[in-house]
Amino acid sequence: MRKLTFIALFLGCAGAQRETRSTPVLAPAAAPAQASGAEGANAPSAGVVGSDAAAPRTAQGASGSPATPGVDAPGTASATPRTAGQSANGSPATGARSAQTSAAFADGVTAFEAGKLDEAKQSFEAVADDDPRRAAARYDLGVISERQGDLAGAESRYREALALRPDYARALAAIANVLREQGKAADAVPLYQAALQKHPDDLQLLDGLAAAQRNAGQREQAESTARRVLARSKDDAEAYRTLALCALDQNNPRLAELYALTARKRSDQDASIANTLGLIYLKLDQRPRALLELQRAVSLDPSFAPAHLNLGALALASRDYATAEKSASKALSLQPWSREARLLRAWALDGLRAQDPRRGPDAGAAFEQVLAFSPDDPEATCGAAFGYGADRSGYDRALPFLEKCLSLAPTPQERQAAEARLKTIQAIRSAAQDKKDATETEGSGGSGQAEDSPPPPAQ
Repeated sequence: MRKLTFIALFLGCAGAQRETRSTPVLAPAAAPAQASGAEGANAPSAGVVGSDAAAPRTAQGASGSPATPGVDAPGTASATPRTAGQSANGSPATGARSAQTSAAFADGVTAFEAGKLDEAKQSFEAVADDDPRRAAARYDLGVISERQGDLAGAESRYREALALRPDYARALAAIANVLREQGKAADAVPLYQAALQKHPDDLQLLDGLAAAQRNAGQREQAESTARRVLARSKDDAEAYRTLALCALDQNNPRLAELYALTARKRSDQDASIANTLGLIYLKLDQRPRALLELQRAVSLDPSFAPAHLNLGALALASRDYATAEKSASKALSLQPWSREARLLRAWALDGLRAQDPRRGPDAGAAFEQVLAFSPDDPEATCGAAFGYGADRSGYDRALPFLEKCLSLAPTPQERQAAEARLKTIQAIRSAAQDKKDATETEGSGGSGQAEDSPPPPAQ
């Protein structure tokens, strides 16, 4: 029952799962600034895993325009190019220090583009203390931390950049994106709004605000913001996708399909649109079409975690536990911070445990990882209890979880099952201890009798 509830929430449009990824736009200080909305703010758009996950915009802004690595992120909306060697405030750069800093930044950009994140991090850290460039360097360090799954570290770096440059709208948007990744859409909304006060016509910020509003349950505001985007750019695919998801929230899948297909006409290579269509067709009970759309999403972007998660949930619903575990593991490798990916993998392993009790401790360990996000989660607690309790090798780990499950189990049936399993393990352990004690007693008794016996007669 718990597993079926999870599948319904995961594949449905409850808005419980969220996924965001900041655009990997780097911001060196010695490169010409390029106009990309206000201040080149390539703020990523995002959404909800399963119900509204947005495609990670790794090389493009909301309108599909390229986000050039190495673009400066000044605190103003000016797109005036700077010459190499000129500082952020326009003053001439001086001497070897400027040349070394520029070289370090260039090395960081090159390493980032090559996927060598540790090397890029070292280069940007070398730049971070250089005053004219340090806000941009800290922003880029935040992007790297986010890519490496360190959301807390990313948020910290983005806030450092914002503290150094209070009008840094890109940093505001990046913080909002990280908050959305952590399921804190309500906290993200005012940050988008603050960024928009500086740049009210930035479409990507508006797209991010619309998605955050929907994730926070502010559907009417989300629809209004999306229409505000379309009034400025009738071809904005992300705005149509937001409207599709709002329609799906209102149990109007046909209208949602119309919006999603309109979005596809504007951006037919967007994995998030395929993912959204997959969910719409599930709502319409057209499972084969849903499966094709989710597979299309993965084909368009193999690194798009939400589609892997939804494919895994479909496999789980079909009791194809091996495929579900594989999909969940793939999603987890892409989003190490994802509670949903951990939970899906745990349920898949739980299904395999039912087929082979020796997999039980694996399932228990997976549920225990979910508890790192929410220590008192009833389903994860009981899942860990029954997983570890399925095999003798996990009995020691099972006992505390079974005892906790007794107080947290959501149904009487689960409490009865936990109590029965707890008594069984305790009885097995007690019998094993009695046998061990008896063996030790026999051994020690035989040894004592030999010591008290008289020596054998001399021959």
